[in-house]
Amino acid sequence: VGDLSVRASLHLGYQAFEDAPQDERRQAARLFRFAALPDWTHFTTYGCAALAELSVTDAERALDALSDAHLIESAGAGRYRFHDIVRLYARERAQAVDDPSHRDEALGRLTVWLRSATIHAARLLYPHDRLGVDGPTPATGRGPVLDGTDDAWAWFEREHTNLLLIARQQATAGRNLTEVNDLALIAVKFLDYAGYIAEQQQFGYLAATAARRLDDRSGEASGLNIVAVALLRERRLDEALELLQRCLTVQRELGDRGREAAILNNLGNALRDRGDLTGALQYLRDALAIRRELGQRHKEGLVLDNLALVYQRLGDHSRALACHEAGLAVVDRGTDPLREAQALVNFAETLLAAGDHRT
Repeated sequence: VGDLSVRASLHLGYQAFEDAPQDERRQAARLFRFAALPDWTHFTTYGCAALAELSVTDAERALDALSDAHLIESAGAGRYRFHDIVRLYARERAQAVDDPSHRDEALGRLTVWLRSATIHAARLLYPHDRLGVDGPTPATGRGPVLDGTDDAWAWFEREHTNLLLIARQQATAGRNLTEVNDLALIAVKFLDYAGYIAEQQQFGYLAATAARRLDDRSGEASGLNIVAVALLRERRLDEALELLQRCLTVQRELGDRGREAAILNNLGNALRDRGDLTGALQYLRDALAIRRELGQRHKEGLVLDNLALVYQRLGDHSRALACHEAGLAVVDRGTDPLREAQALVNFAETLLAAGDHRT
C-alpha cells in the first residue's frame, strides 16, 4: 500500500508536466525520464543538454522546473540528483513511454559528450599529452567553462565517479565501446595523480574489455597497462610485472613504439620498486631512446626523472642530478604544472640524499 501511495504521488507530479499543453513542460517531462537512465550520482545542465538534445538554456529551465516540483533535488553548484525512489519511478516511465532505441541513443549522446568534456579538462591539465586518444575530438555541444588547471582538476574531482559508472554501464551493454576505451585512457592520469587507485584499476579493466570487443589488441594492452600501474601503486609488484611483460610483447608485435615506450617506463619503475636497479636502468634507457627517436620531449623528461630516481638509489648522485636537470630542461615551464611539481619534488629528494642543500 505504501508503494502504491508513493507511486501515485509521484505520478501526479509527473503528469502535471507530461499532460501540460506547453511544450516546455512536456520537454521537462522527457528530460525527467532521460536523466534517470544513466548510472550517475548527480547530473548537470550540460550533461542533460547532451542527453536530451536540448540547448543548455532549455535544459536549465527544465531542471529548475523539475526541482521546483520536487521531482529532482539540487546538489549545489549547478548539479542535481534523484532520490533513489524517484529515479526508479522515472526509469519506469522511460521504459513505458520511450522507444528502446531512443533511450540507447540518449545514453550514447551523453557518453560522446562526456568523452569530449573529459578531453577538454585533461588537455588543460596535461597540454603535452596526447592522452592515448587518436583522431579529432567531435563537437558535442557546449560544455562547462573551465579556466585553467584549478577548474579542470575540480571538474575531475566532481565527475570521476560518474565517468566510471557510465563507462561501466555502456561497456556492460556493449555500446559506445570506443568512447568507453577513450574515457579510460583520458581519466586514468587524473586518477593516478589523485590516488584513486581502485577506480584506476576498474577503468583499466573496462578499457581492456572494450578494446577486446573491438578487436583492438593495442588498446587492450593499453588497458592492461593501466591495471598494472594501479597494481604498482598497491605494491603488488609481481602481478604488475607479469601484466606489463604481456603488454610489452603485444606492443612490440604491433610495432606501436609510443606505447612500447610507456610500458618500458612502467617496467623500469616496477623493477626499481622491487630493488632490481640494474634491470630498471635497462628498461628506462630503452624507453628514453624511443622517446628521443619519436621526438616526444615531454615524455623524455618523464623518463629522465625516473632514471634519476634509480641513480639516486644506486648512490650515484651526480648522474641522478644530471638526469633531473636534463628532464626539467626539456619540459616547457608552466605548461604542465602537475608534472613539473612532481619532477621538482623528486629533484629535491635527490638533492637531500646528496647532501646538497641549495635553495
